Amino acid sequence: MSQHSRRPIAMLAALHDLALDMVASPPPPILLIILGPLILPLILLELWHRTSRTAVAKSQASYTRIHELGVITLGDYCTVSGLTQYVDRNGKRARVVGRDAKKGLWHVIIDGEAQAQDSPSKNGKVALRPENLVPDVPCLQPATVLSARIRRGELTSRALTELCVQQLLRADESLNALTARRFEDALKEADAADAAVAAGRAPPVSIAPLWGVPILVKECFEIAGLPFTAGVASLTGRVGLTTAPSMTRLAEAGLPILGSTNVSEACMFHEAANPSRRWSSNSSPLRLRGQLSSLPTIS
Repeated sequence: MSQHSRRPIAMLAALHDLALDMVASPPPPILLIILGPLILPLILLELWHRTSRTAVAKSQASYTRIHELGVITLGDYCTVSGLTQYVDRNGKRARVVGRDAKKGLWHVIIDGEAQAQDSPSKNGKVALRPENLVPDVPCLQPATVLSARIRRGELTSRALTELCVQQLLRADESLNALTARRFEDALKEADAADAAVAAGRAPPVSIAPLWGVPILVKECFEIAGLPFTAGVASLTGRVGLTTAPSMTRLAEAGLPILGSTNVSEACMFHEAANPSRRWSSNSSPLRLRGQLSSLPTIS
């Protein structure tokens, strides 16, 4: 880069530094009048960036509090994940025995490590961050893991479906995500999935990798008897007359359908909002207003 081409960049950097100084300590009014037209856009840009960073930091702190206080509690059993220093501990179960509120850490005892030499205390306690602990709650486990448990008989599709229904009833009042509920039909489909497993008639994993795992589908897919408007106001009140082939394939793959969820108007935008159903909030604090994707399980 030539010396002449560096000058505009250096000038912009100098103006940016001056804008930062003016934000930190406002200059005399006369100087502000003289430099205002040149510096004001940069000041506004810097204020916007600072506001954005503050909002993200607050959202992240909110997510941490929700994760720590709302999901993990003393006495819980969790699965250890995401450790880089001790890779061999990933996937092991651990019991939560204490919490360091100041450091944001949980004290756990990892199964089989009561006498671990690398533990910070003689009783085998290990301090881990909440993101390294996955509670043994079905709704927080991967769909493939849940399906494998159903196939092995460790969990029934009906029990998982009932748990998801409870979660939906608890959360949807604030999320406004559901456009239709078919809980009774989903429970019947879950019973059928369990019966197939018991009789050895469940398709192989290569064909039905999520057998028995309940799901939600977007309202833009046609299901007989359910709303089918794709978020278009002029289609309010329209219901599906038949069931789309893709939805039939889901049923054949053993996935109970709990209901349909909101979409953007005509499915043209990224947020789940339309004139008839209005906003759907996202369950993640980092995206307070955004599309709530149809998840294999409700978390």
